[in-house]
Amino acid sequence: MKAAEEISKNLQQIKAMLYGDGEPIPEVVAQLAQETYNTDLLLVLVQNIARFEFEARKDVVQIFNNLLRRQIGSRWPTVEYLGSKPEIIFAALAGYENEDVALNTGMILKEMLKHEPLAKILLYSDQFYTFPHYIETTTFGISCDAFANLKETLTRHKPMVAEYLDRNYERFFSSLTTLILSNNYVTKRQSLKLLGEILLDRANFNVMTKYIAHEGNLKMMMNLLRDKSKNIQFEAFHVFKVFVANPRKPAQIEAILRRNQEKLLTFLKNFHNDKDGTLTAEGDESDATMLNPTFVYSMAGERCAVHYALSPLTLFHLAPIVAEGSLTVLGLIDGVKAQFASWCSAYRQTLSSSSSPPIVRCFLGGATAVCHSIRIFAHSGALKPGMPVSQWKTELVQFNQWEYVDSPDPAPTSFNVIHTSNLEDTIGLLNVLISTVPLLSPGPSSIIYTESLEARGQDGVKESEFETGRLHGDITVMALLLGVCPVDYLCGFGTRTNTHEILLDHKNSRIVKKNMEKNKDEYYDPYYVQQIVKWKAPTSGDPIASQIRVPPPSYDPSQMGEFLFDLHQSLYPVQSAVSRWDPNADNLVEAFGRSKVETHYTREAFALIVNLVKSRFQPSEGDWKKTIWAIHSRLLATSAKANILAAHHFDWGHQMERYGLMQVHKEQEGGDTNRKKGPFKDWKKVPEQVRVVLVVPRRVVDESRLHDISEDPKLGCPPFHCDITGVTTANSTFWSSLHASFGRAIRAGTDANPQVIFEEDVKGWKGDSSLVVSFTTPWNVFTGFMGPFETMSVNFGVLNTPRMSKFFTGMPSDSRKASSLRLFSAKATDSSFVHIVPEPPLPSRRRQMKEEIPVSPEASTVLESQIGEANRAHLEFDEDCERVTSLGIRMEVTDEKSKQLFSAEKGKVTVEQLSPCVLRVKLGDRAQNIVFPFPVVGSQHHLRLARTSGYIDVLVPSFHLQKGDGMKLNPYPIIRNGSAMIPWSIHRLSLPSLPIIDRSPSKLQQLCRWLNPHICTMFSTRERAARKHGRPDMIMFVKDTILSVFTDATGMQQNRTPRQVFCLLDHSVKHGADTYIFLNEMRFDLESHTVVCDCYIVTLTLPLLALIQKQVNKFTASGQIAAIPLQKGEAQAWKQLMPSLVERCRETWEHGPNCEYLSEGRIPVSTELWQDPLCRCGRGKDVDKMRTVASWKPFAPYATRMVLSPMFAVPYLETVGKAVEPKEGLAHT
Repeated sequence: MKAAEEISKNLQQIKAMLYGDGEPIPEVVAQLAQETYNTDLLLVLVQNIARFEFEARKDVVQIFNNLLRRQIGSRWPTVEYLGSKPEIIFAALAGYENEDVALNTGMILKEMLKHEPLAKILLYSDQFYTFPHYIETTTFGISCDAFANLKETLTRHKPMVAEYLDRNYERFFSSLTTLILSNNYVTKRQSLKLLGEILLDRANFNVMTKYIAHEGNLKMMMNLLRDKSKNIQFEAFHVFKVFVANPRKPAQIEAILRRNQEKLLTFLKNFHNDKDGTLTAEGDESDATMLNPTFVYSMAGERCAVHYALSPLTLFHLAPIVAEGSLTVLGLIDGVKAQFASWCSAYRQTLSSSSSPPIVRCFLGGATAVCHSIRIFAHSGALKPGMPVSQWKTELVQFNQWEYVDSPDPAPTSFNVIHTSNLEDTIGLLNVLISTVPLLSPGPSSIIYTESLEARGQDGVKESEFETGRLHGDITVMALLLGVCPVDYLCGFGTRTNTHEILLDHKNSRIVKKNMEKNKDEYYDPYYVQQIVKWKAPTSGDPIASQIRVPPPSYDPSQMGEFLFDLHQSLYPVQSAVSRWDPNADNLVEAFGRSKVETHYTREAFALIVNLVKSRFQPSEGDWKKTIWAIHSRLLATSAKANILAAHHFDWGHQMERYGLMQVHKEQEGGDTNRKKGPFKDWKKVPEQVRVVLVVPRRVVDESRLHDISEDPKLGCPPFHCDITGVTTANSTFWSSLHASFGRAIRAGTDANPQVIFEEDVKGWKGDSSLVVSFTTPWNVFTGFMGPFETMSVNFGVLNTPRMSKFFTGMPSDSRKASSLRLFSAKATDSSFVHIVPEPPLPSRRRQMKEEIPVSPEASTVLESQIGEANRAHLEFDEDCERVTSLGIRMEVTDEKSKQLFSAEKGKVTVEQLSPCVLRVKLGDRAQNIVFPFPVVGSQHHLRLARTSGYIDVLVPSFHLQKGDGMKLNPYPIIRNGSAMIPWSIHRLSLPSLPIIDRSPSKLQQLCRWLNPHICTMFSTRERAARKHGRPDMIMFVKDTILSVFTDATGMQQNRTPRQVFCLLDHSVKHGADTYIFLNEMRFDLESHTVVCDCYIVTLTLPLLALIQKQVNKFTASGQIAAIPLQKGEAQAWKQLMPSLVERCRETWEHGPNCEYLSEGRIPVSTELWQDPLCRCGRGKDVDKMRTVASWKPFAPYATRMVLSPMFAVPYLETVGKAVEPKEGLAHT
């Protein structure tokens, strides 16, 4: 007894040395660890643990696990020691034989199994196969612990386990089968679940294929599907479905499934068909506790949580259903069921036919948290970026080691396509872009989709409103800063439409205005229309510039600083309700709408924008300091005039410093000792930033109705913030980057190293826990400049916007001028509500090589230097530093021959534009191309020639829709991406999946009723005026011809007979009919809310015309052709468009090595009359329908399939309004 007490005392002393009082002493721990190795103390402890007292056994576990976690650099000394002493591992496993110590040794074993070398020793030993014995023959608690360690061995170190299972397949699965067939319910269920995890893990692919090829395994699963326990059935089904989903089933497996097909279908029809969405083991459904897995798991927890605006029917495309005349509810339901069935069938077919099935990875977290975490991991390699998975949650993001590092095919950290759903409405456009742009892969096919609901007035959403209200800056400048630009802004049209919503808007806006005139005190929601914007790199639409990496421009630091200051002011206008009510007393929609936008952005958001600019532009240290000083000095001057802005200035400076963008606080003489005052007087080390944790009592949350704010979609995201006040409340600093969650904040650590442990209340708003908010600040906020720490308070409130003011106080009054609606306040010294703890710095960025776009041979030839070295472009702002006046490139004349030509006064320099971003500079017989980071107007270039200094400056205005050149050179480019051809401004289509529109005579009248207004709304107000007055506009001309094709194809104008063949007739030249379009079908383009013409196109060349002259004459004389007259120059525009119309629907053929696009080095091949713009790769391919029509058959070998669709005006750039009448065509040629 005395010996046991002595052992207990010694174990406590060892534990104290390892854990220390506050912090352990490293030298003591190292010496103690070495002695335990030398004396084999760990083996002695495990072998004799049963002899120790109860508390001493727990001390053994803590000592053992502490030593196991000891790490020196990349070494794990205790793991290395245990690797040479496998008997210790086996002794811990054998502890399951003694129920008094089984759970203690089980904890030791679990800690050892976390290390791959130790797990491998156990896995490859005979002792591993004693697990089933311990699981089957011990008490329930020990059995569960043994099974948990078996699972740990088999699931933690996946590559090592996969290799073992492959080598020891028969022995392992024979042992596991004994557990699966156990009479014990828990053992059977857990073993089945483990089997499913093993088989469905990608690392065990070879093992899975072996398992599902064995007919005995299939029979066992089918028998388990008949088990009386629903939960056993459920786990067995997860394994059974792997047999069924195998696209390469062995013959014996397929035979078994076919023999039992009817029985299986009958069984599965009623399998877990629970009415209330839950599962139960046995008995009454009222006892059900498990959620049906068909329901979605979300941040709302394991329950069916749907969006407030979700309607089951809106998830489907209703146009083809309505067009068929199904206007009843039952008709719509039948239609959407058929659609869903077709989607499932198409997906299954894709899975079964694909050699590389798609990989779906789910990341449960807030969208911005996910994006920023991936960015941090990509830059620093940190698997734990230290970021909460979302607001209202305290769990931190953690990347899976196997998925992101160890796997032979790691999860990506950059993406070609990023769709952001409707996040813009929730968090603001710039927050979406700064989160996603860093994740976008370089390359011409990479794209970001943003989606929003736009409030529209009678004149729609104008470009200026898009810039100021959503992008907060000039589109061109923001495109250069962010590296992405709206595609529709560059090309001037869109192939997706929301005109059906806009037409309804005209009617609705009049109703809203009329109601507001009646009752000015009542707020009416404006009408909203959906707007999807596609974002790509500005150079990605240039066939030359897209093939290389074009650096962003240089800039003048003072101009850039002024622009970023204006951006800051746009994000954060004077933030009080009165500032919005007073100037908008007659326009409540404006007051409410603007207030919703401005609350999206914290000061951290601005820091992230600036951080993105810095990382893209890579300025010199001197230029960057000047840029930041330009912003800072303007903010200081403004803050001196506005106390509200001054209160937020500390938050701004802190976030800028936190992201390494500027240094606000210089280290004072005396270093860390000067910081040790106020709350930091006992801290061992005071970091640059600290985290403030404020506990807001639940009664405050309930009395303030904060839950109502979070649940009301009209109020938007609640603009919560905290402020710290000093001696007077006027002396406040505001902090807007908060993290909030419900639960308890528990003080931990020591006075020298304080910590807070958070216990989250998973019930959230539905629970009764306090709201815990936290934010970071610089350390010096609490050390004197706001007064003594004892006089300071930490406060929680809501930004006083019009929406919040109305919610809390009704309509605002002049007395309500505060910038904050304060809800709770606590003294900074009150430890029951306020905690201040150290905050680690953000993960540092590791050095990375820039991702380069592979340069094609054609691009290398085009960029060959013949004159000298071209610097990167320089960005020049206008006088107000709001827009781009020019982009300039300086060429240093270094080539010897070019120097001689240039020094002579007669050495003429000329410039021509090759493509939207590329200009060719010619000096005598020398030529060199220069590349700009944005499309430019080359015809308005300006030259500065410094013949003595030896350089040439080329200055050009940036492209805009109202100017020439730029993307107007070819708004429909085909861009090469390796071997792929990408239609840049026109979306791809899968024709077989598009529903065919019934154009039979009985349906024609109903078709024209909705098709006519839809097609006739392609034009903006500007284009309608140009059309009316005959002003040239090439895109408008093309739209006009498309309108004629659609109207003649349906006969909707003047009840004409529908036509199926069209000739594009250029009246500006003699014999100008070389293009024929044969209409196959009209189809719904459901995703884009429009219709398309499935066509075949034949372009006649003179040699081809000579070959088929008789057939052309005969067909022309038949009167079947509707000739559509083209405007001057329009024929060339159509030849630019044709390659995109063909490429968008290409599925059944490939471009060959002799493709004219490759041999000629351009797309289209030609835009001249009587020359073919298309390559010959698609001729005669996929044109079977033409061969069934006698008069079309002679043309089939020379036809190429294409899809023609309307081209719509861009609602956020131009006003979209009423329909127009189509132009008159000719009856026949």
